[in-house]
Amino acid sequence: MIQIKRTIIKEKDLTVFSVHGHFELDQLLNEIDRLYATYFTLHALWDFTNARFTTITGSHIEKIITLTRKYVDLRKGGKSAILVARDFSYGMARMYDTRAKLKNSPVKYRVFRDMNEALEWLEK
Repeated sequence: MIQIKRTIIKEKDLTVFSVHGHFELDQLLNEIDRLYATYFTLHALWDFTNARFTTITGSHIEKIITLTRKYVDLRKGGKSAILVARDFSYGMARMYDTRAKLKNSPVKYRVFRDMNEALEWLEK
């Protein structure tokens, strides 16, 4: 089961999403939809360092991109940092980044393994 904690830092126009638990696609999609439908900021940091994504596939990535596409136009010019701790998660996050770019997302994505580097990039 996946849990997502949202922390909003208004002065930086940033939302930090801390994700914990094992990947379940439907639950993740429902949580993303619920979180973005209620309030969003220009920038986001998705912290997946405490999440397990051993069953995620390329088709799951496509479904996540399809869902988030309805919100990215509201965040045009924004950035999303994706923070991961494991090699597999890093590879899947890079796949998300690449596919979002191919779909001409108006939001910039970048994958990190270090929280401080992610925050620095978001603040540039």
